[in-house]
Amino acid sequence: MRTKRTKSANLLSRYKLLNNLKIGNKLDTAFGILVTLTLLVVGVSYLGSASATSTINRTDEVSVPAALAASSAQANLLRMLDDVYVYLALGDAGYRDSYAQHSEAFKTDLAELERLSPSLSAASQAQLGQLKQALGQWLPLPNQLFDLRDDQLEREPAYKILATDGLRLGGTILIDVNKLIDAQGRREPTAENITLLAEMAKF
Repeated sequence: MRTKRTKSANLLSRYKLLNNLKIGNKLDTAFGILVTLTLLVVGVSYLGSASATSTINRTDEVSVPAALAASSAQANLLRMLDDVYVYLALGDAGYRDSYAQHSEAFKTDLAELERLSPSLSAASQAQLGQLKQALGQWLPLPNQLFDLRDDQLEREPAYKILATDGLRLGGTILIDVNKLIDAQGRREPTAENITLLAEMAKF
């Protein structure tokens, strides 16, 4: 109760003090309060504007370049995959050259993302690390596939057997059959020998 009475007494004394001031002093006091409030509003607005400007600058310096680099990297990676698939299907050397170009562009995009990585969020940095790890395992494979596509003997094991062992064995058999035909031709020309000779010739 005493506290409330004390506060009421203080307010009453201030009111009387202001009431006893001359009109000029009252105007000066009101003007001073108005200037103080204006300065407070300007200060708060400035702090809010500085925070917004900082956010915009950070977006311009980090978020937008990172988004552009990520989008470009994704597009180049898809082009690389497409070049690999088409080259393996058709064997057109133009697609191998195209793969090399898109691979260089992708590496440039990845380098830009690595440069911006300290400013990225922890989640984005973790995703970038996973991407680099997966790429380390995948990047050597396309050139191995290209070399395999260019080497028919390596990519077609059955053809390799036919072109090497098959030809050697076939030549050996042909020589042996010719020897048998010559030997059979020197035998007595009976009906049975003639029939056997014809079978050998057909073989």
